[in-house]
Amino acid sequence: VALEMPSSALTGLVGLGVVALVADRCAAGVLVLGPVQTGPLPGAGARFGQRINGTPRADSGYEALVGAPPAILIEFLALARGHGAPLAPGQWVATGGIGPCLAYAPGDRVEVTLDGQVLIDITVGTALPLALGA
Repeated sequence: VALEMPSSALTGLVGLGVVALVADRCAAGVLVLGPVQTGPLPGAGARFGQRINGTPRADSGYEALVGAPPAILIEFLALARGHGAPLAPGQWVATGGIGPCLAYAPGDRVEVTLDGQVLIDITVGTALPLALGA
């Protein structure tokens, strides 16, 4: 389980969607990985949630994805190989978020849950300045 935290200078990014985020070549962000889960993927009824400062803000299931997780991974691997991206066994890949984009403020406590169990518990820090022209 991971938490994607995209950041962009574009205003209204939630309304513009992922196409705008990808097109924003200056976008930055972070991917927070939770502990490795052994065994098969959680079952079809699994619920993934987010709480901000203890308040539930998102609850999503596999219905939020564009396809079944194994099919998404197979498509990703085919595209990566087709573009010459080297992939090694055991390498992490991110295939998209299952929950909505939410706004976080410095100091917010963000918890990511799977079926009510907290898997990621972080406090958002302040943003680092971007190095321009790098």
